[in-house]
Amino acid sequence: MDALINVTNLGKRYDGFHLEDIGLAVEAGTVVGLIGSNGAGKTTTIKMLLGILQPDEGEGEVLGCSIGKGMFLEGSIKERIGVVLDTCVFPETSKVKDVATLGRFAYRNWDAKRFGALCERFELAPKKNVKELSRGMGMKLMLAFALSHDPELLVLDEATAGL
Repeated sequence: MDALINVTNLGKRYDGFHLEDIGLAVEAGTVVGLIGSNGAGKTTTIKMLLGILQPDEGEGEVLGCSIGKGMFLEGSIKERIGVVLDTCVFPETSKVKDVATLGRFAYRNWDAKRFGALCERFELAPKKNVKELSRGMGMKLMLAFALSHDPELLVLDEATAGL
């Protein structure tokens, strides 16, 4: 079986910090955790895998799409990934129920019923503004969003923070 993620020698340089020689292979159906102290490069690694940051060195593939210096993940690949970052990314003035509209525009296979069911399960009030959510409830909203388009790859960055 092909790896969902397969990278070698990924690296990123910042002033005073150098992340280097990251190698990772993730097969379908597996759970992988990145463990390290604060500032070790876990979030930087995730952002390189998602195409949010460009690596300065190394190469690999995410869902069959090449990544490396000067390469970006195609939209059709990003559509196959569910992501929960360490902070809620939805507009603060949006209501929980409005986030479903964003999903319809972001993902061709968006499942509004699933999103609604997950919001109910997570006790997210549909008429509540995103800015009124606690950090934990914001994470639950992001998780509901990430799971509502049947992603092939689910990436969680400190998704349990605040829960």
